[in-house]
Amino acid sequence: GVRDRAVQMIAHPEVRVRQACGEVLGALAETCGPPIWNAVASTLLRNCEENLELDEAARFKAKVSIPTEGNAQAKDMVHDTEGWKGLETSMIALDRIVRGCGQKLVGDQELDALINLALRARTHPNRFVRESSMNVFTDTLDAFSRAT
Repeated sequence: GVRDRAVQMIAHPEVRVRQACGEVLGALAETCGPPIWNAVASTLLRNCEENLELDEAARFKAKVSIPTEGNAQAKDMVHDTEGWKGLETSMIALDRIVRGCGQKLVGDQELDALINLALRARTHPNRFVRESSMNVFTDTLDAFSRAT
């Protein structure tokens, strides 16, 4: 169904598709609660773990040639956010699901795995991944505070 397709497409090469999948999973979590987390958390966590390190080959596929003035050859440029595949969007999707489920996730073992991942990602070279990890912390703490 929709949930399975969103999880499958979270690794799509187009960032806007991955972002939309995260939004869909978050909306499903708001509606259906922890069963969404239970169904997709391990897949999304694994995607994050597999992409925590830079994929240089993928990064250089995304390089852009910048023309220079005169007869000089074009220079290749690679943006500093390229090559991380679906790491950021998978973390955002996990965060959206945490937000959607809220305090109902407190005590879940995979939530511990997400916190550990966010701890590692908070010093990641990619600024968007660092931001996503801080959002995970914020929303997880919010869920814990509402549960007590």
